Amino acid sequence: MDLISLISVCVPVIVTVAIPSIGHFYSRKTKLATHYLLIWQKASSLKQNEALRKKLLDSLRPFPHFYLRKREVAEIEESINQEESIVIVGKPLSGKTRMVYESIRDKPWDVLLPKLVDINPETFILPKRFTLKPWRQKIVILDDLQRWIEVQNFDILLRDLTEKSLIVVATCRSSQEELKVKNYFTAKNLDYGTFFPKRISLKDIEREDAEDIAKKENKDWDKDVVRFNGTVGSIFMKLGVMKGRFESCNIELKTILRVLRQLYRCGIYEENQFFPTKWIKQLSEVKNLSSSDYQWIEWFKQLSDAEFLTLRPRGEGVEAEEVYLEDETIIQPELSRNRLEEMDETLEPFGEESDALIRLGDRAYDLGKIDSDKVHYQHLAIKAYKKALIIYTPSRFPRDYAMTQHNLGNAYQALADVEDKRDNCKKAIKAYEQALNIRTRKEVPMDYAKTMNNLGTAYRNLAEVENKRANCEEAIKAYREALKIRTRKEVPMDYAMTMTNLGAAYRTLAEVENKRKNCKKAIAACEEALEIRTRKEVPNDFAKTHNNLGAAYRTLAEIENKGKNCKEAIKSYLQALKIRTFDKFPIYYANTQNNLGVAYRTLAEVEDKRCNCERAIKAYKKAFRVRKFPELAMDYAQTQNNLGDAYRTLAEVENNKGNCERAIEAYLEALKIRTIETVPMDYAQTQNNLGDAYRTFAEVEDKRGNCERAIEAYRKALEVFAVEKILESSQTVNNKILEINSFLS
Repeated sequence: MDLISLISVCVPVIVTVAIPSIGHFYSRKTKLATHYLLIWQKASSLKQNEALRKKLLDSLRPFPHFYLRKREVAEIEESINQEESIVIVGKPLSGKTRMVYESIRDKPWDVLLPKLVDINPETFILPKRFTLKPWRQKIVILDDLQRWIEVQNFDILLRDLTEKSLIVVATCRSSQEELKVKNYFTAKNLDYGTFFPKRISLKDIEREDAEDIAKKENKDWDKDVVRFNGTVGSIFMKLGVMKGRFESCNIELKTILRVLRQLYRCGIYEENQFFPTKWIKQLSEVKNLSSSDYQWIEWFKQLSDAEFLTLRPRGEGVEAEEVYLEDETIIQPELSRNRLEEMDETLEPFGEESDALIRLGDRAYDLGKIDSDKVHYQHLAIKAYKKALIIYTPSRFPRDYAMTQHNLGNAYQALADVEDKRDNCKKAIKAYEQALNIRTRKEVPMDYAKTMNNLGTAYRNLAEVENKRANCEEAIKAYREALKIRTRKEVPMDYAMTMTNLGAAYRTLAEVENKRKNCKKAIAACEEALEIRTRKEVPNDFAKTHNNLGAAYRTLAEIENKGKNCKEAIKSYLQALKIRTFDKFPIYYANTQNNLGVAYRTLAEVEDKRCNCERAIKAYKKAFRVRKFPELAMDYAQTQNNLGDAYRTLAEVENNKGNCERAIEAYLEALKIRTIETVPMDYAQTQNNLGDAYRTFAEVEDKRGNCERAIEAYRKALEVFAVEKILESSQTVNNKILEINSFLS
């Protein structure tokens, strides 16, 4: 073959191979640019590369003229050398970010700097590092964790960082802000203390030291430092000066600054506190401020000259300094209002701004997950998402429509935990199903799997209050569908999450159908998940799965090898409690203590009745440290019911009269909350147990009166079992009534 012929054959082959490769390269590059500012750049190159240094500094916002706290910098360096992640905690302007920069800038370490933007599971990837020096440390910087927890799907990044065992250097504001971050980690089944083994808390600078700093930097303390608050930043950022400038602003400029602060508190802004002009104008109209475009330009210029904000080109909008937006002693509110009131007012003018509505809804949802006022925040999130769906129709904006429906489902699920479980679970299911009309397995497989997983959880939660068999079967179907995408090989952590959920669904189904078979399926699913969810890597996930595994063994104990399976359940619960401590995770601690009590009480039926009942009662009392009425009414009622079981069982061997009375008292307390209207199945269970207690009490005193009370309780339980068509339970209760009638005769 001559050269020309060879070329004519080879060129098409090369082109066929090269073009897809080039397309893949550019696609990957675009995805990375969306989510990262720096991708494995050598930290020490910052000094030589001005453009690179500016890119990092623009994100980290260090103080330009002064640096402090060399001892803490040494601690950060030591932590990185020991390959341990670290979080630096302090007040705003305390120099947290500057410390990070000073710690890395002279080191031969590779730096990954993610952008503070929402994470799309379909396009997000953690970039690989290609280097001839694999021994160099790899560091991921997360500045302002309290802002990161507001990023959609931030937990995906956290789990990827955990899987890859990367070193994370993070900063976080102290006090309530750090508490919110800890609550976020807990809500996502992550352990804050394990993720960050090292923590540095920055203390205030003494006034005398601050005056020395000011002097070295040629600052006139009396003139320039009007409001020193113990932070290095307050020496340089003129907080007192800015307060004075605000007070000297005219009413129009004050209104604009208050609008910016309100938008910020409601989450309606873009990256780097950028506020589009149209959003500012829309909320300003509510404050009776409107004018010509020319006048707006003039107002923005005046505020820029006063150093409150930075103008974007072509009048797109403004960037504002976060410190000023957060400090109400600088931008002083006209009226004293809480954030809920501000968000409610802000919702109205953005009826046609879907992007703003979604941002407000996301902020309300996130706050509702960690704030004590869960109900009102979730109602606000639902209202915002519904308004956005008027614009995001499936025909015009299918992806946005699906995303919003998914978020709406999440909000209904969160609301179902604290209000009207049946109705809100059904609404969540409807929203997820709407999302799945767009989120198909073929088009967006990861989004499809995520929504399927959540749909399964909504059905499983609904099964707690209605049609247990059918809803559990729907939950299992959804989880299995999600697992077609969430494979162990591709996304092991997501796979383990869904396997844990699948186990929980089988365990719940076991309560009404084929107990042995479904419990064993639940156990197998949990054990599969625990191969991935190790205590070292993901302690919170490890604890959750062990809690579910314990529940499966305890339920299996009802029909098979009671002693052995109860002991397996107790073993699993005790594993979970090594992580779920009262101080760190009180809600989860109480949940597992309650379950541990049930396992001990069940074990008492076959072994050492007195001792195991006493252990059960002790566990329930530990649960009551957290499960209080009215804050956690349903949980409180559950533990009261279980406490009644323990006293009733103990009455069989000790102090019959006293323990029967305690059992009846506990059941009646539970029934104040477990009503036939709200939780019919739980109501029926407690009525059945109350009947058992009265039947036992009848052997001690008032035979006829207590037997009649037992029959009355059993008949109330039968009302529910008949409606729910739970034949086995109905037959059991009917047999109890026959036995009582025989006992009386």
